[in-house]
Formats: sequence, C-alpha cells, structure tokens
Amino acid sequence: MNLDLDSLDTLDVLAVPTGIFVALVGLATLAGTPWTYETSTVAAIGQILGAVGAVVLGLALAWFVFTTE
Repeated sequence: MNLDLDSLDTLDVLAVPTGIFVALVGLATLAGTPWTYETSTVAAIGQILGAVGAVVLGLALAWFVFTTE
C-alpha cells in the first residue's frame, strides 16, 4: 500500500490535528469545571469564556485549513 503524501501541504498535516487538540483541551477544561474552585464570579466567567474560546478557535483552525485549497 503506497501512501502519496506529496500532495499534502505541511500546514494541512500540522494545523488540523493542532486545531482538534486545542478544541479537545477546551472541552476537557469545561468538563473539569474549574469555576467551582473560584470564589470570584469574574474569574469563573473568564475561565468559561477562555475554555469556550479555545474550542471555537481550535475548530475554526481545523475547519479553515481543511476546507481551503
């Protein structure tokens, strides 16, 4: 079985798994409920927004690189 990797760009090979990894880290952060350890509401909101932002950024990176030529 021959696998032709010459047609793949290095950015595609690295960016898609990186985007998926960043999204999974954001989901793991949300699953760990870090806001339960904060006494400040502002800090808890910041942690939630950061985790959701990581998910959005990771999925956007993977989608953008995967769908562009």
